[in-house]
Amino acid sequence: MSTAQVVETLLAIGRNLRLARKRRHKSIEQAAAMMGVSVSSVRRMEAGDGGVKISTYLTALEVF
Repeated sequence: MSTAQVVETLLAIGRNLRLARKRRHKSIEQAAAMMGVSVSSVRRMEAGDGGVKISTYLTALEVF
């Protein structure tokens, strides 16, 4: 997988997680509390930031 593909995949995952959160009518603050992470981490994850820990992405997938 090329770097461009990885970036696009992270962006898509972030968009999908944001959509899942919004469909459940949860704020970023609520999502962060449910996941046990900071609000900043949720924002970065939803933006597709590659610097977010994989465990944060996996926790979000479990929560949503």
